[in-house]
Order: sequence, then structure tokens, then C-alpha cells
Amino acid sequence: MAPLNDLTAMNEPAEESNMGVVKEEAQLGDIVDFEGDSDTLNPQNWPMGKKVYTTALWALTTCWITFASAIYSAGTAEISQEFHVSYEVANAGTSLLIFGFALGPMLWAPLCEVYGRKWPALAVRLTPLLLLPLLTYSTYRYGPG
Repeated sequence: MAPLNDLTAMNEPAEESNMGVVKEEAQLGDIVDFEGDSDTLNPQNWPMGKKVYTTALWALTTCWITFASAIYSAGTAEISQEFHVSYEVANAGTSLLIFGFALGPMLWAPLCEVYGRKWPALAVRLTPLLLLPLLTYSTYRYGPG
């Protein structure tokens, strides 16, 4: 196979795999690769401590997000009584959390593929900071009820 930076690789005919399925060469713009074997952004080159730490963070994030959904849904009746709202309104918290589970990957995965992981992650971090003044203004302008 030709090197990634060789323009003739795009003009080579497609290869057949063992299963008879034709594999087409990817266009050069679609190839994502690390910059050599010593690239510090490649997770396979991370020290073992960083790998364990990152894996533990992702595992705990998954655990606590699921726990947050389950713990809220168990108290929906009490929330409805405490705040004098219907059961449907009290159940909206769980519904929106599940909606976020569904919408998040569909929204952020394509953005990460197109723009890389830095810009969508930055947008997630900055959105609350940009919305906080608007929410604060709305609370003081229209009052709590």
C-alpha cells in the first residue's frame, strides 16, 4: 500500500478482501492519524497512571449519570407534592435527562468528526457560561413566580 502522503494512492484500483468485499481507498482528507510513535496525544503512548485515571473517570461518569436518572425518578411523586405540580411536570426532569442521553451522541459525534474534539468540547464548556447571565437576568426580571 502506498504511503499516506502519496497522491498516487488515490488512483490505485480498489483491493478485494478475503470476504470478497471491495475496500475502497479513503480520500486523503478523511485520514486521521497520529504524528508518529512518540505522539503524546495517542492514548497508547500514555503512561499507565494516566490510562487508569482516564478509564476510571469515564467509568464513574457513566455510573453517576445513570444513578442521577434513577434517583430522581424514584422521588417523582414527592417532587410533585412538594412543588405542587402535576406528575407529568415532575417527570420532565427524567424525560429531559433521557432525551439528553439520546441527543448528545447524535449531536456531538458528528461535530467531533468534522471539527475535532477540541472545539465541541469547548462549546460544551462555554455554553453554560454564556447562558448564565441570561438566566440570571430572567430570574430577576420576571421574578420567581
